[in-house]
Amino acid sequence: MWSLLRRNSAFRKLFTAQVISYGGDWFAAVAAIGLLLDATGSDFLASAFWVAQTLPTFVMGPIAGPVADRFDRRKVLILASSAQAAAALLFLLAGHGMPWIVFVAQGGVTALGSFFGPAAQAGIPNIVEEEDLATATSMMG
Repeated sequence: MWSLLRRNSAFRKLFTAQVISYGGDWFAAVAAIGLLLDATGSDFLASAFWVAQTLPTFVMGPIAGPVADRFDRRKVLILASSAQAAAALLFLLAGHGMPWIVFVAQGGVTALGSFFGPAAQAGIPNIVEEEDLATATSMMG
């Protein structure tokens, strides 16, 4: 695993981008739940947040794979990550008496994030050698 990351700079960049992206998604989720609890005091809304986090994946998942196959994967990765960042900016509005915006923002972040995984996975054979393919695929989840 570590030798692949040392030897292959393209895979190292992709792997690092995925770790940062997924880590950011989870840190944002924890912050959003805290924001919902502070703004509303509702345990129900904090629990419902997880539906807003999960549901877009089920909806966008069947679409994301074909998009990753049809379009330039690098552009899909960049566009999905950039659009996720833009959707995350909606969280800034949530503290101003609009806690519902947390659900809209998280739904957008998660829906757009659904495109990152398939595009990253589909691009692995283009950047690693045949003998490293199994290791790279397992590292990318």
